[in-house]
Amino acid sequence: MKVKKGNVLSVQLQNQTGEETIIHWHGLHVDWRNDAHPMFAVRNGASYDYRFPVQNRGGTYWYHPHPHRLTAKQAYGGLAGFFIVE
Repeated sequence: MKVKKGNVLSVQLQNQTGEETIIHWHGLHVDWRNDAHPMFAVRNGASYDYRFPVQNRGGTYWYHPHPHRLTAKQAYGGLAGFFIVE
């Protein structure tokens, strides 16, 4: 995925994992609604809309799950990825 600095990133998480999950945008400057605190984990079958302006400088960043005690399992299972800020 590519996004330009200054643009708004809008992504919907549709959780079909069978357990709770949430996305952490590693390295990005985001507000608390988009920062994946484990207490806001999305239950299975539910969805969550992320929407925030990309304020970081150009570079390669990554996102990963961040639910309490499930982060490593879910990231190892493929729920992580990279994106480029132009």
